[in-house]
Amino acid sequence: MVRQAVADAGLGEDLSKVPVLVGTTMREQHGLELRWRDDTDAALEHLHFGTALNAAFGASTRYIFANACSATLYALGMATDMTGLGLADTVVVAGTDAATGCCFGTPERVQNDIPEALRPFGATHKGMLMGEGAAAVVVQRAGTGNGPVRARVRGVGTNCDARHATAPGLDGITRVVRDAYRRAGARAQDIDPVIPHGSGTPSTMRRRRASRAASSTAPGPVRR
Repeated sequence: MVRQAVADAGLGEDLSKVPVLVGTTMREQHGLELRWRDDTDAALEHLHFGTALNAAFGASTRYIFANACSATLYALGMATDMTGLGLADTVVVAGTDAATGCCFGTPERVQNDIPEALRPFGATHKGMLMGEGAAAVVVQRAGTGNGPVRARVRGVGTNCDARHATAPGLDGITRVVRDAYRRAGARAQDIDPVIPHGSGTPSTMRRRRASRAASSTAPGPVRR
């Protein structure tokens, strides 16, 4: 995905001077699980995305974000900060996760039924659907790139209220949504789709409602 993104942006594959930021939840957990299953030794230096990025692109500046499902948004937020502060003209942002035994085992501890569809605000929702995938984008300071402009990042808000390891305060999501509005110079009614994400637990549902309340005046649909 990184190779496709840099090609689309008109960049070469030499990323020795371009920061590369990767967001991931499971990291290289799958590789560790396979090695544990087969009882083989794991070369820890080979279980880091930075090693692969350096080998493939000569990327010398790599940051790996592993703060669960928000990791790639944190990476995007850091990329906008880096370009906005003049620390870099171009930053590659990628996100990836693969389904692993641990990945499926964790939700099974908190979900009694298997969900059939995505219903983040549905009264009969049963939890979270697991998936895997990868994506990458090139973030550039306005006016510095030579490739096509696919989208513009208006603002990214991030926070960590440190209330609990897995259950942030209910007002935390409201604050971060409003922070994103402020950074983007936008209002709730300017937003089209609202795309929530969470673990599907009762605590997460309350946070989703807080997110929806923060965007309650938006005319666009809530993607379910």
